Amino acid sequence: MDIWMTWCTRVSKCKHCSNDIVSGTPMVMGKLWRKHSTGVTPPSVMRFPLVFRWHPQCWVDQGILSLKDYAEVHRDRHRPRLLLTDEQRLVRKRLIGRWRTYRFRMRVAMESNDMDYLRKLVENMRQVALEIEQVGGMPKKWAEML
Repeated sequence: MDIWMTWCTRVSKCKHCSNDIVSGTPMVMGKLWRKHSTGVTPPSVMRFPLVFRWHPQCWVDQGILSLKDYAEVHRDRHRPRLLLTDEQRLVRKRLIGRWRTYRFRMRVAMESNDMDYLRKLVENMRQVALEIEQVGGMPKKWAEML
């Protein structure tokens, strides 16, 4: 829906309160585009707009009324940050990098079937997992691998 504010050029009805919007006063306009199939062959689609007009205060009021239907929730777009100092954050980053290195080496070792080297890598990964427990906890995916 497109919404904009403009000056009323003719008397219109408010969508919210059904009172007249007097010519020369500000109003909020909304346009919603719809599609309708005509049912002929070849199929064609007609587009037509639905136009809404509100008093500025009525538009705000109906917006607030629609917000009451939803619970007030503060959502962050990102995963919550761990409460770590800069030093702990650096140590954690290095441990995660070491884990990734071991994962890559493990894939290479699996292709060559070097079991002794694989056992050594798994032991090293367990050691990294124990170290990272002290710096913010172990990631969930790591627990699945060990």
